[in-house]
Amino acid sequence: MYDYKASDIMTKDVICVNPEMKINELDKIFVKHKITGAPVVDENENLVGVVSQSNIVNYDLKKGMHAGSISDYYRSTGIEPRQMTDDFITTDTSNLIDTEVQDIMAANVITANPDDSIHDLANTMCDKKIHRLVIVEGNKVVGMVSTLDILKVVGKTQGERDEAKKKLDTALNAIEDLRKRL
Repeated sequence: MYDYKASDIMTKDVICVNPEMKINELDKIFVKHKITGAPVVDENENLVGVVSQSNIVNYDLKKGMHAGSISDYYRSTGIEPRQMTDDFITTDTSNLIDTEVQDIMAANVITANPDDSIHDLANTMCDKKIHRLVIVEGNKVVGMVSTLDILKVVGKTQGERDEAKKKLDTALNAIEDLRKRL
């Protein structure tokens, strides 16, 4: 399990949003793509923040509006998270009509590199109490790793892990044989 790196498990086709996007548009993107958060990038594709449904709810609460929790947020849409489909791409964000992503995003983004181990990713997520890490090269988004991505690896059967280890051992033995011949 710990042989995996971020690049092995990350989502590579990341939905990114821009800081000037209105919250009602962001909400449509979340529902349409069945995601709960996205990196925020500027016009040069540089990472400037991250935004999630929690940011919407927390901003909503500060303004004294309708959502009391993520569950309330979903109830206000009339759908459950597992039931999200393209038919449900609007939610009640009318009270946030003039609010932009940059007004609610977290600007201090915790990131990781493609070569970081799954162990390091999991520790960072636990230590920082976050559910997703933006994977960057320089300041460019190259992927995302969520807690679900890590659980998929951890949840592999022992047989799958044994088979992967056997293949790795075979490759390492072949490399060692080549070294001896040189």
